[in-house]
Amino acid sequence: MHLKKYQEETLDTLKKFLIQAKYGDNEAAFTECQDAEGYNQKYQPLKELEKVPYVCLRLPTGGGKTLIGTHAIKLAAEKYIEREFPFVLWLVPSNEIRRQTLRVLRDVENFYSQFLYEKFQYKVNIFDVTEFRKLRPKDLTQALNICVATFHSLRVDDKEGRKVYQPDEEIGACFAEIGRQDYFQVDAKGRYESFANLLSYMRPLMIVDEAHNYSTELSFDITKILRPSAVIELTATPAENSNVLVSVSAEELKNEEMIKLPIRLDEISNSPEKTLDYAVQQRAALEQLALSEFQYLRPIALYQAESKDKTYTVEFVKKYLIEGAKVPESEIAIATGEKNELRGKDLFSRDCPIRHIITVQALKEGWDCPFASVFCSLANTHSAKDAEQLLGRVLRMPYAKRRRAEELNKAYAFFRVESWREAISKLKGYLFEMGFNEEEIQRALDIQPKLFTAEELSTVTNQGLFRTSAAKSPAERGVKFSIPQLCMDFGDGVKVVKHDDFYPADGWTITETHDYELPLSKSRSDVMSYELNVRGRRVTERRLDDKQQSLFKGKTNWTLTELIGYLVGAIDDKFIARYDLAEYTRRALSQLIDGKNFSLEDLVIERFSIKILLEEKIAQLKDAACKKNWQTVLDKKPLPKFKVGKSIEFSFNPSVYPAKKFYQGSVEFSKHFYHSVGDMNAEEIFCAQCIDANPNVETWIRNIEREPAYSFWLPTHKGRFYPDFVVKLKDGTFAVVEYKGEALKTTEDTKEKNLLGKLWALNNEPCKFLMAVKRDEHGRDISLQIKDLLS
Repeated sequence: MHLKKYQEETLDTLKKFLIQAKYGDNEAAFTECQDAEGYNQKYQPLKELEKVPYVCLRLPTGGGKTLIGTHAIKLAAEKYIEREFPFVLWLVPSNEIRRQTLRVLRDVENFYSQFLYEKFQYKVNIFDVTEFRKLRPKDLTQALNICVATFHSLRVDDKEGRKVYQPDEEIGACFAEIGRQDYFQVDAKGRYESFANLLSYMRPLMIVDEAHNYSTELSFDITKILRPSAVIELTATPAENSNVLVSVSAEELKNEEMIKLPIRLDEISNSPEKTLDYAVQQRAALEQLALSEFQYLRPIALYQAESKDKTYTVEFVKKYLIEGAKVPESEIAIATGEKNELRGKDLFSRDCPIRHIITVQALKEGWDCPFASVFCSLANTHSAKDAEQLLGRVLRMPYAKRRRAEELNKAYAFFRVESWREAISKLKGYLFEMGFNEEEIQRALDIQPKLFTAEELSTVTNQGLFRTSAAKSPAERGVKFSIPQLCMDFGDGVKVVKHDDFYPADGWTITETHDYELPLSKSRSDVMSYELNVRGRRVTERRLDDKQQSLFKGKTNWTLTELIGYLVGAIDDKFIARYDLAEYTRRALSQLIDGKNFSLEDLVIERFSIKILLEEKIAQLKDAACKKNWQTVLDKKPLPKFKVGKSIEFSFNPSVYPAKKFYQGSVEFSKHFYHSVGDMNAEEIFCAQCIDANPNVETWIRNIEREPAYSFWLPTHKGRFYPDFVVKLKDGTFAVVEYKGEALKTTEDTKEKNLLGKLWALNNEPCKFLMAVKRDEHGRDISLQIKDLLS
């Protein structure tokens, strides 16, 4: 399964953090790498575990937390733990999710387990916390071990928890080469062979799912006992004390076709029967549309009933569906704590008749069927958490791919409430708990027009939720926005210029650089080894030298050739031939051996660090060669005639604007192409004002960085340049504006971007490009620079 763009970016940020944390400190790494606007920027270390990296990845419901978790294991193993087969403690909040996680990770047909098995050489043990007795010594060093446990099962006052902390003969053999450590918990008889102590010795990577359920003082006490090597939280709603490293927006999930948005909201004035009727009819209408879809789709409605002591119970809903709404009983299933008619049913099968599922709260965790499209709640406010979880089930997009019929790309919500304002308030609250922020909530709701009271109309309008009453943006009105791209003819026809077109030409090899220096230090301050012994009745300890003697280190069975093969296989670079990479690696290792007195054993121990250093060095050498090749083209006099024309254009997608954060200031814009405007700093806001107010402008876009499929870009020797603003003028021509502050206006990066922008404009006259600065060489301020550009 291919990762979505936001998933790749999330993992890339995590990788950078782990690398910097390994060779620096956690706080500095967090400050440098954090990509989570709106969350606390100050790193909060774990109490008494300050050196343990502790970060949170925020993904809204439907974002693929389990997939991110499996990939995080491989990243942490290579970039931080430096162990080929790490030990993982995967914590979840409930037994239902524990069973689901085990089922998913163990299923060899599933892409989660396929990834793990492939990346860890098919040496994988996945077990429940109650199955720890199956562990054997060889498992600790020769396989990836993932122990799935609930938060509760690790509490010492829990029956299962006590088993975790009690000495157990079944795993005694695992301690044969470990011995007693000073941090072990010991019982009255001096025994220490417990699973908790084994975990503390193994320094497990801790993956915490739905982490907001784990952020208590007791949880941190447990974490301190287990001594994790790193803690990675996965949640839609981070706790206040979480270090949110990455925050993925609901808009990103929508753009990647992971969730259905917007949510159409209907309320039927406290009539449970009508509420059910509308839900039934909406589901039936969706099924008719689904018949024309290429992939099989059977829309399902979820009904949240009240508990037994209330009026609108499971029995009430089922009876009305059959008698009032004329739904065949075979299409209805009840899923509650007492009765689960979904057990053994394959909801994805064409033979499955189920179209209506009635529950109270049993589906809130551990259940997932993207066929669910309609959510209908008859429950009162005390069931808010259950409603939130059920609504999350309805948001998932089937097959993670948009449907041809636009109605199938929406989710539908029906509520029985006392007032319309209550319905809006409820749904907003549910979305907030699912990880949507205030900006995303306003864009996510599709409020249906109806007869409002004056107070209700004011509420909807002020909150910006009434879509049909707002002025439509150019994109919503069907305005087309296509702009010429920078192209060249490389001998095989005109095509868009990309940065990899200027990679070193054929025949270039990395070995010809003669730069094999890897900054690997012989001293390892993170390794502290002790030898324990018995003298009389005393247990003594002795600090060993830098050569660590432990379960994971010692005399190697590797050969230098095998180490080279391992490193070459681990480095993924399609632009360097394998033979060239192998020879470069051999020379780099030889320099470490001959020049820095590293032994083969040292190199094997450091192979994870060496891989990282090799990747960094190769990237530097390629970048230098690429820059030289690119500069050769740009230095030609006169400047090369790039091919730019309307035959090859970039078109902005009218329905996708992938900003992670949106502008929320007081300045209003009337000409922006999309309904919302991407976030801007103060100078950029002023630029936008000048553009929006210009009478020659038809429409404009706040261009979004790192979105090549949805934003306009120009190639650089390193990658892509995304100008701040793209403008469409009324005469059909275009202008591109990039703003640079005083500190950046003379950098080499700015000079390259300025030249590229001018090349693009020069070859597509009369289009224009401006590198705007606070005050230019002619004394013009920003407003005059933009006015002259657009005149």
